[in-house]
Amino acid sequence: MKCFRCDQTGETLLRCSRCRVATYCSRKCQVEHWKKQHKAECGKQQLSLKYPGVFERDTSTFYDRITPDVCAKLMENGYAIIDNFLSEGWANALLAEVQFLQHANLLEKNKTQFPKANGTVAQFEKPNIYEADLHNATVRQQVPELDALFHQDDLCYALATHTKLDLIPGTQGKTLKVQYNAGFGGCFPCHYDNPGRPNKRKLTCLLYLNPSWAPGDGGEIQFYPFLAREPITLAPLMNRLVIFSSDSLLHRVLPAAQPRHCLTIWLDGASVNLPEHTQLSLTACDLNEGWEAFTKRLAKSPVQRLLSRGVYAEEYLKSLIECMGKAKEGFDDMVQSHNAHLERLHKNQLLFALVERLRAYR
Repeated sequence: MKCFRCDQTGETLLRCSRCRVATYCSRKCQVEHWKKQHKAECGKQQLSLKYPGVFERDTSTFYDRITPDVCAKLMENGYAIIDNFLSEGWANALLAEVQFLQHANLLEKNKTQFPKANGTVAQFEKPNIYEADLHNATVRQQVPELDALFHQDDLCYALATHTKLDLIPGTQGKTLKVQYNAGFGGCFPCHYDNPGRPNKRKLTCLLYLNPSWAPGDGGEIQFYPFLAREPITLAPLMNRLVIFSSDSLLHRVLPAAQPRHCLTIWLDGASVNLPEHTQLSLTACDLNEGWEAFTKRLAKSPVQRLLSRGVYAEEYLKSLIECMGKAKEGFDDMVQSHNAHLERLHKNQLLFALVERLRAYR
């Protein structure tokens, strides 16, 4: 972004609270520009939201699209796909609102909280990734379709009906984020959407809004079902809904060569990160005649999070390099933390032996 007064660029600028378009590097520049020019232009600067066609908002269709078969696949495989989830006009209207937020400079840089090796928590920005959280009333007020989607509970109820998961309705049990990937290699490293306590996320729902996506554009989501021999790569096709387990499906987003738009809805659950989800319990049977049953159980359990960085060490590092290698800050800290985790793992002989056996098994 650029200062409207002095043309200085930066990623954390002040913004005119009236039009939400003009940005400034300092309060001084903002005041000077207001007096000299912007006061007369401010009302004219406001962007108008225009929809590309006629559409109908109908969340009752969620119950038709989210079928028992879809939910059975979700519970068995950890993910499910529904193509053409919304009507074409409705999907285009949501895309128009995302693009409106983008052009109105209402999207912020994606920031990841990352635990550093010294025990503190830092915030690092992912290059080329921008987002807006619909918990932000300033954003919601300008995008009525996204606002309505944020406040509806039909998605939650439709999924809860067939999965029997104790999902939490209401805005306090959900997060909706708009995301714009500018391309230029923008991506996400390997992670779980729910890394552990106190996070309550149970299901992640991605709605892709990319009408012209083509092979080679990048930005695909890549799943690593625990101990599966190959990852699963899904294209970010227009109006495709991808639902997956927030706490038991390792995933990443591949580098994007072209811009990509999507919505992410996280649904919280009442029974998330229980002791059996965060503590590894092993028996002699698990390591011997019960090994096959143990690995199948582990593949569906959130407890896999304790082991995945060791089992998928190379994938974690490769994705981290691709995501943060050119970032202004954070890359060295994140690599150091990754290596420190592996070093601690090596020092625990029993846990390291289990990880090595799992690596050989996959």
